[in-house]
Amino acid sequence: MANMWVNLFTNAELRGILDGLLVMLSKGFKRATIQTDNLEIAKALQENMMTDSDIIVLRSVRRIMKTKGQWCIRYVPRDFNKVVDCLAKLSLAWNSSL
Repeated sequence: MANMWVNLFTNAELRGILDGLLVMLSKGFKRATIQTDNLEIAKALQENMMTDSDIIVLRSVRRIMKTKGQWCIRYVPRDFNKVVDCLAKLSLAWNSSL
């Protein structure tokens, strides 16, 4: 059961990254640094490895990062990124997207 929660969390985090990449591409951006506080996702995108590589969203993010522009993924611990963490929580509380 715990592994299922990790997979759900990972999938939601990847969906956020995918949505962000698609918005940036639609606005004409071709380069960005993507920061995440999820070390597993940072490693999966940087090293092209993940134990559950059947995650469709992971494959979509990898494909975009390889073919459309220059993207850098960077792990930032949550304690060092408190402003973004607070904004994300506010967004969820207001039921709106940033």
